[in-house]
Amino acid sequence: MLSGAMRLPWPQVVARVAAAARADGPSRRGVLDAVPRLPGALRRRRVLPPAVLADLDLLARAPGPAPGPPVTSPSHRTPTTAQEPT
Repeated sequence: MLSGAMRLPWPQVVARVAAAARADGPSRRGVLDAVPRLPGALRRRRVLPPAVLADLDLLARAPGPAPGPPVTSPSHRTPTTAQEPT
């Protein structure tokens, strides 16, 4: 919630907070936990540039990943040993 309040246009902030507040469990708790920190976040508010917001909108509307094994980042892969050329 705090990142959204700092970087998104107000209509998106209101929609996200309202949805989280109506949800059960962790989402609602997250809103309540963030309220005391909201004034500090708003003091540092800088809305993202329109081009970045457009890219975020494209990502939000994109289909999910294809079914298959999860993709891991390189930092989570097991190290491999170098092999001597044959």
